[in-house]
Amino acid sequence: MATDIIARAIGKSAKDKTDKITVNNNINLDIVSSTLADNVNQLTKLSEDLNVLDEELFKKYNIKELVELNIQKGYYRYTNFKFVSDSRRTAIIDVNPGETYQITTQIRSTAIAGIIFATANDAVIGYDLVGTGVDQDIIDYRFTIPPLCTKIAVQNTNTKAPIVYKVITQKIRKTGNEYCGYGLRWKIDDNDDLGERCFTAIGMNAQIGIGATDGYSDFDNIYPWSQIKRCNIKTNANGASVITYEGEDGFALDGSNGDVFVRIPKFNILRYVEDGYEYRVIGVPGTPVHEAFIENGKVLDEIFVAAFEGYIDSNGKLRSIAGVIPTSNEVPATFLSAATANGSNYSLYDIRCVDAIWTLMAVEYGCRNTNRIIGYGVANYAQPTNATVKMIVESATNTNSVKVAKMSNYYKDLMPVGSNITICDTEQTEIIAQRRIISVEDTEDNLYTVFTFDGDGIDVNTSCFIGSAALNTNFCEDCPSGAMTTYHTGRANWIKDSNTQNPIRYRWIENVVGNLWHFLPDVTFRNLQMYYCNNMQDYEFHKYTAPYIPVGNTLIENVSNGNKSDIPGENYWIDQLLNDTFAKAVPFGKSYDKSLVSTKAFGAYYYLNGATDTAYCIANGGGFDHLYRCNMLTNRAWITNGRKWYLYGARMMFKKIQ
Repeated sequence: MATDIIARAIGKSAKDKTDKITVNNNINLDIVSSTLADNVNQLTKLSEDLNVLDEELFKKYNIKELVELNIQKGYYRYTNFKFVSDSRRTAIIDVNPGETYQITTQIRSTAIAGIIFATANDAVIGYDLVGTGVDQDIIDYRFTIPPLCTKIAVQNTNTKAPIVYKVITQKIRKTGNEYCGYGLRWKIDDNDDLGERCFTAIGMNAQIGIGATDGYSDFDNIYPWSQIKRCNIKTNANGASVITYEGEDGFALDGSNGDVFVRIPKFNILRYVEDGYEYRVIGVPGTPVHEAFIENGKVLDEIFVAAFEGYIDSNGKLRSIAGVIPTSNEVPATFLSAATANGSNYSLYDIRCVDAIWTLMAVEYGCRNTNRIIGYGVANYAQPTNATVKMIVESATNTNSVKVAKMSNYYKDLMPVGSNITICDTEQTEIIAQRRIISVEDTEDNLYTVFTFDGDGIDVNTSCFIGSAALNTNFCEDCPSGAMTTYHTGRANWIKDSNTQNPIRYRWIENVVGNLWHFLPDVTFRNLQMYYCNNMQDYEFHKYTAPYIPVGNTLIENVSNGNKSDIPGENYWIDQLLNDTFAKAVPFGKSYDKSLVSTKAFGAYYYLNGATDTAYCIANGGGFDHLYRCNMLTNRAWITNGRKWYLYGARMMFKKIQ
């Protein structure tokens, strides 16, 4: 830009001076020369000013694209580009002059170069990284392709393959909404840094709602946030999908007009690391569309995520409707089958959707830790166990009440009136019933506590025990007091001022953390290796063969569930996220720090079981007794093929792909 302006200005200046010399040939040429020199100086100053302006208007950033390598066993000489077979690993890469690359490799030999620059006809132009005779690890070495070079050889002196990235430099305009991105960044090595807004998001604010007190957000009028809407989706008699948005005639939450979804419009996303910061930037034109909007190569204008956790109806279909206890205690494959029973456009909420929603929330609230934004959700209720305090002490037939040993106020607070109860027989997976608690009263002799619940009577015996169940769907609006009424984001205030016992929602999506864990169908782990699928019609739990592909290096194991404390040294808190080119929308941890607490870094817990040759899927978010470990980026990669539990459920999504 600056160069073009200068060239035009010099040309005009020269023409003006020539015209003047032609008209008046009595002009002193020394004066003309001096004037031209002054103009050149002025234009040089203009160039400098324009370069400063360029720096002020634009933020440069680098995208690193991993290059897929065709590895040869051997090396190339840099004298005549002759190939020699041996145990080394070499990759030949087609390049263009001026491109930038970054490599990680190893060098040793004084006669072999780590990088050789060549032309298409194998003429060597130059070389770099010649060894000293001792093994040297070269980490993230960055270089630029010289003129005339059209291919390079990248060589490794040991039996491992080199790692090569292509580095692409782009710009973000810093001011002016039309070209800017809305960003969040955080210091990678600072767990106290929860993030700060950057670029156009600087100076914007948002506050969640608490109960009937509405929040506010400067993003409500900014795309894509402004176009996130609650709606119904149903299938008519001809098989067509019909959408009714909230505010239109017929919209309903109870399922009478179809399932309740939240529309999320397509948006672009940048993820990059620079100067010790990690960035997430939404809405920069020309940058990649978020992966949640791409199915089998097709870019979608919108996706729909269920507003409520999934409920399997009597027809075996997964539903998103208000006023029901969401289904749990089913194996992962059952939930996937129930979702796809609705049609080919339906599946389960997946990790790409998790990443999209987390990114929208993190940028909007200027924070990478969802605990600090919205709380822990429904996270501090009572696990059903056969502990003495929860054992039923009297058998009964067709009853709506159960008697247990007198409960302390601590346990009563974990099972309040208005919440739900689970009654199990012998095992946690043997659930007799889940119902809403109507009353909790101690007997007159003060020896027992009686729980009374709604619905049909049930039969119980002394091998049965009790605990909590997930709260009803739409409890944000239907809780007995402290309900949210009109605002899209926040938490109910039913249990006064608690950020661990109230349902939450983000832009109408209820319980994105807490209440029930959600099975994610697109990621499998086996032997600590991640396998990833990005086509919803190919989803199959625990699959690790094509079209599921291995991604990145094997990860570290953690099979400790930690505990409910929030003190340093007790739990495994994620401090960095995986950032793999082939699974950019997989927000899984790559390292943890036990010295942290839930309010630091991402506030998410790291789980990965590496038992030999066993396949595991992910449950996301945390359940109603998981307390401080509930977080949008808590991914429990522990779930085996036949595993079911009262805390494991699912959420549906809809994408118009057919």
